[in-house]
Amino acid sequence: MTTIPALLAHLSGGDTPQAAVDGARCLLPPIGCGRSLTDGDLPTEVAAREWRISGLCPQCYDRAAPAEDDGQLAEQKHLLSDEDAAFDLLFAGLAITHPEACHTPADYLAWTAGGAA
Repeated sequence: MTTIPALLAHLSGGDTPQAAVDGARCLLPPIGCGRSLTDGDLPTEVAAREWRISGLCPQCYDRAAPAEDDGQLAEQKHLLSDEDAAFDLLFAGLAITHPEACHTPADYLAWTAGGAA
């Protein structure tokens, strides 16, 4: 099984977020810019945390995950929506688990295609 770090390393020519953090730089192109980082490049604890996780400097991270006008990431905006939260609650009770084995034609001996049992 391929891991996310292994996939990222493959896509980036062998670079990983850990290697970028260890080298105090941004991920190498084509994913990041590859430039060295100084303390001034990570102005907030949030920026430093994002860099330690992703290996991307703040400028590259902002290009990869642009924020909405209100500061929320577009892909996270639905998590805060009351409409979506109500929808999730409504259907949470309807969730069923997948059976250990899928049904086979032997489970429905009286059924015929296009007909009624």
